[in-house]
Amino acid sequence: MNSEQPKNDERQLANERQLSPELLARHAAELVWVQVEPAKIDWFNKIVEAYDNLALVSTVDAAQGLLVCWVTNDMRPLLLKLLSKLPVKPVQAPL
Repeated sequence: MNSEQPKNDERQLANERQLSPELLARHAAELVWVQVEPAKIDWFNKIVEAYDNLALVSTVDAAQGLLVCWVTNDMRPLLLKLLSKLPVKPVQAPL
């Protein structure tokens, strides 16, 4: 078995999971960008998931803690209120 096979599979999987700039631009009105400490990504995701149907969290850059929250217009005010209470930094879309 080739030792390069798992690395190539992992690289391909990472590329498939990346959010395309076209997708993010097309849905810009539904997105709220935040930055957290990388070690707190899972914590942040669990906080948001605790609120049913609040938002869907996607990690854009784990090393930088850059996340995007996909949110509907009716849930946006609640998400923004929650974010104001958490140790997260809202950021502009990097696109």
